[in-house]
Amino acid sequence: MLVDNIVTMVESASVMLLPVLVLAAIRTRLAGYRVVRSLTLGAIFMLVGVFVVEHAVEIRPGIRIDPRAAVVAVATAFGGPFASVMTGTAIAFLRWLHGGSGALPGVGYVLITTLVSLGLWVWWHRVKRRDITLTYVFLFALVAGLVPPLSLLYLSSAPWSIYWAAMGLAAPTNFLAALLLGYGLLREQERVAAIEFREEKQAQINGIADHAPVVLFQVVRRGGEEPFISYISRRAETMFGMDRAVLGQPRLCSRQILGEEGGEQFYQTLRDCLHEGDSITFEIERPLADGTTQWLRTDAGMRIDRTGARVWDGMIFDVTERRQIEQMKDSFISIVSHELRTPLTSIRGSLGLVVGMGEDAVPPKIGNMIRIANRNAERLVTLVNDLLDMQKIQAGQMTLSTEVQPVGPILDQAVLAIEGYAPDKLLRIAREAGAPEAMIDVDADRLHQVLMNLLSNAAKFSPQGGTIHLRTRLVENRLRITVADEGPGIPPEFRAHLFDRFKQADTRRTRKLGGTGLGLNISRAITETLQGRVWFDETSEGGATFHLELPLAAPLQAPEPVPEIAAARLLICGSSAGLNARVIEILSVNGAKCDLCPDLSKLPERIAARTYSALVIDLSRMSDLRKLEALRPQIEASGLPLVLVAADPPLDMTDLSDWLPAPVNAAVLRGEIDLALRNRQRSTPRVLYVEDDASLHQIIRENLDERVDLVSAASLSGARRALAQNGFDLVILDKVLPDGSGLDLLDEIDESIPVIVFSAFEVGADIGQRVYAVMTKSRVRECDVAREVTAALAARGATGMSSAA
Repeated sequence: MLVDNIVTMVESASVMLLPVLVLAAIRTRLAGYRVVRSLTLGAIFMLVGVFVVEHAVEIRPGIRIDPRAAVVAVATAFGGPFASVMTGTAIAFLRWLHGGSGALPGVGYVLITTLVSLGLWVWWHRVKRRDITLTYVFLFALVAGLVPPLSLLYLSSAPWSIYWAAMGLAAPTNFLAALLLGYGLLREQERVAAIEFREEKQAQINGIADHAPVVLFQVVRRGGEEPFISYISRRAETMFGMDRAVLGQPRLCSRQILGEEGGEQFYQTLRDCLHEGDSITFEIERPLADGTTQWLRTDAGMRIDRTGARVWDGMIFDVTERRQIEQMKDSFISIVSHELRTPLTSIRGSLGLVVGMGEDAVPPKIGNMIRIANRNAERLVTLVNDLLDMQKIQAGQMTLSTEVQPVGPILDQAVLAIEGYAPDKLLRIAREAGAPEAMIDVDADRLHQVLMNLLSNAAKFSPQGGTIHLRTRLVENRLRITVADEGPGIPPEFRAHLFDRFKQADTRRTRKLGGTGLGLNISRAITETLQGRVWFDETSEGGATFHLELPLAAPLQAPEPVPEIAAARLLICGSSAGLNARVIEILSVNGAKCDLCPDLSKLPERIAARTYSALVIDLSRMSDLRKLEALRPQIEASGLPLVLVAADPPLDMTDLSDWLPAPVNAAVLRGEIDLALRNRQRSTPRVLYVEDDASLHQIIRENLDERVDLVSAASLSGARRALAQNGFDLVILDKVLPDGSGLDLLDEIDESIPVIVFSAFEVGADIGQRVYAVMTKSRVRECDVAREVTAALAARGATGMSSAA
């Protein structure tokens, strides 16, 4: 009998699993309607209560036991007050209808259980304001298990044997039924909440992905098969102009989006990533139907999923506008290079000429204004150069022309330049030469730029009458150059940003002193390109100390100084092959370029075809002497120095020139030619200046004074006409001309004529090897150009020119 009663109680309790299923169905639909949901749950628990009461166990006539308390407790716990009142009232009324001696106590403990459950609900949700937890379920299970026995102690008059029999079966059943049902409802509620949360997050992710300004994608590669796109956001519809149905395919090929070339590049990058195992960033050029180009940048990272497949999650950016802006920026930089550098060079050159005339040349007030204008022109030139250097560094186009050379002359030039930087401060440069003979492999102009940045900063922040210390010393196999000043030092909060672009410690002070905030950034880039490093000492004491380290190079063996022969082109004439070879061997060692003319009768033709520095003629044969006599007028008209070599000279050849006996002595031959070149009498050297800015012609002319005959050409065609009609000793070229590039003339200018490229645009190393010198406008002064012209003409042997001019 007891077993049957237990089975009946378990069957009654099992029907209470019905609310679990119903709760899962109605929770989502009635999430925003609490009252409706509570009433709905109340109705469901009423039905469960009816089933439980109707299948109660009657242990004595009129005394019925069932898990009705568990139904009331769980209805209250999950349905709230409405469900609690509905369920409790329905169960109490139904129990009253069944009658019997236990009707009144049964109704009483149902109502008491309802009230206690309501009190617990209010305390938990309104006072504590907590969510439903397992503790919450356990408390309601205790209510279902303990309230009925305690209530019946006062409400029931049944014998103790019947009381214990009824409560021994009802109390555990109510407790366990409420606990299991509550736990089931709690887990179902958490499961549904987790599903809703996941769906909401997925909706958020999808919304963000669809409306993001980039395309999100996922590429999967399983085994050795070709990677495929497993997901791509809807932004691809607008970015690539693709149909949504195509984008929704589960296995999308990148060639459908990026085209054949772009898709292949995409897959090749992924294949490379398989070996490197790192994130990837690359740009793809995608041709469009209208003939334009779309530039796409892809960023992705690789991972391995649980199946072992390689997965790339990434983004695709449309960088077409950025590319267009970069092209516009490059075009603007090009305009700045030519249209701003050239007039600034003219302005600075003109002002420099006036300032160099001395204080007596102009009235004091005008002279002061000119000096102010000159200083501001220098600031503008520095600004333009810094901006252009920064652009080169960002584009990775910083190229240097290095050669092994001593550091001493570079430091001397920097000290000389900085002495006039702040004359009003009366600064002193204290130079400590710890490594005067050190050799370094550097670009002298760029190293000079770095030193000037460090020294000018020191001069800016040095006090009146202060001292700038310039020290050099060897540290292992490196040369360390130190620049220290006595200024206020570097603020601690600014030290981390000292080498950043456009960073200045004290904006008000640096604005007064001048500067762009680019000098140290550019200096670091140049130094690193030279395989060196630059840093500063972080000290709290006054003054700033910067260090520059460069690797040492092996010392060069100085060549024998033969300045005249080294830059000369000589014509060797004679019929003796052995003597000609000996002369060429002797002169070529010293850098002279030698051409051979075995037939003396063709000498005028060779002189007309190319400009030579001197003639060396072998008169070993009497026939050669007669030919020379016939050619005397042409030789004298050319003005070329003449050196004669003969074993047995005829008596009447001495009126032509001195002669050298054969076999030829090397030292004697070099000395004779050097003397002939130095004593050469020719007309004023002719220089062709190809430049479309007329003001620069005037400035260069003023700097050269009357030492040369300067011929101007403002265009490529004008330069060609001048070269065809006149012989020139040197050519100065600008790169950009109205009708083409001045560099096109290099193939048309005789190899013996020195060429100096003086342009706002820097040229490549290949051009630098073909010309005598490359000089950049605004980086060098016009007087430096004049000195370079003088040196080139002196090396060539033009009249009145020497390397010291």
